[in-house]
Amino acid sequence: MIPPNNEPPNFVSICQSLTDRWSAESWFQQPFMVAVSGGADSVLLLRVLVQLRMAVEKSQELIVAHVDHAIRESSADDAEFVKRLAELHGLRFVSQRLDLDDLNSQSPSEDFLRQARYEQLMQMANSCGARYLATGHNLEDQVETALFRIFRGTAFSGLQGIPPLRVDGAVSIVRPLLHVSRQTILAALDEINQPFCTDSSNQTSDYTRNFLRNEILPPLRQRFPAVDGAVMKLVELATEFEQYLDRQAETFSNAFIEHDTQSLTLDKSILEQADPLVIAHLLTRAWQDRDWPRQDMNRDWWRKLSDLTRQKDEQVVLNLPGNIRVESDRHKLRIRIQTPPGK
Repeated sequence: MIPPNNEPPNFVSICQSLTDRWSAESWFQQPFMVAVSGGADSVLLLRVLVQLRMAVEKSQELIVAHVDHAIRESSADDAEFVKRLAELHGLRFVSQRLDLDDLNSQSPSEDFLRQARYEQLMQMANSCGARYLATGHNLEDQVETALFRIFRGTAFSGLQGIPPLRVDGAVSIVRPLLHVSRQTILAALDEINQPFCTDSSNQTSDYTRNFLRNEILPPLRQRFPAVDGAVMKLVELATEFEQYLDRQAETFSNAFIEHDTQSLTLDKSILEQADPLVIAHLLTRAWQDRDWPRQDMNRDWWRKLSDLTRQKDEQVVLNLPGNIRVESDRHKLRIRIQTPPGK
């Protein structure tokens, strides 16, 4: 760990907070990849990880990954900056360049670019054998995500925001800076005299998240100085509530008497004592596990599906969004995703 009396306070504070929240020893026992765009957040994350890794004996490789979106003239300069930064610290550098022609998108949306970026990062992580992939999302990113989802009409589960850890196959995606403000990040970079790249597209409000960051949040913070903390409290409450529902739903997991990737069958008698909200949560998790389409499954659809588990009719058929068919009788609820014609 860095001697506090010799190093800048903000940088030390961030290093210590990551040590308290995450186990650097367990991280660096496996190859570890960090996504570095060249911006302030990811550059600071790299510097912090380099510092923490120094204190771990027999640590595995730390790999720097960069995705070049190729939609700005300066993107090649960003890639070169990250490459030099990796070389400066003796780290392996890997990169991928997005080809929008190959991806069939001439005017990519922010969701499209984010998904494409993660796909490229996951490919690099898997090819390098990385166990962890770290990204530089910070506290303001969490606030912006929560507000974005509120305005878009999210369910309560969407208020959880960006998860600090998400497992995707053999790779765990971690976001160590979610609790750190951008102001603290910039102060830490200034303290250690670490330059970074500035994305000029962040100054425009064409993308929705930029609009929230540039046009909505500044006046909100002037009128309500505690708005970030208030949103984060809502995120924490939503996370706690979802964890509670997870525990409640798990007690009724034995209701699934038959299940595979295309279908599932539930014993309705086991769900008689379950709250409808818990049943809906149990079914939502089943949809997620099977990667079934949920975009059009609004609250009314989940309520109808939950109500079917309590009905004692001889036979009820319900067609759900996403080409999913439900058959209910007195004892069982059968749900199957129907294969579209030609597949």
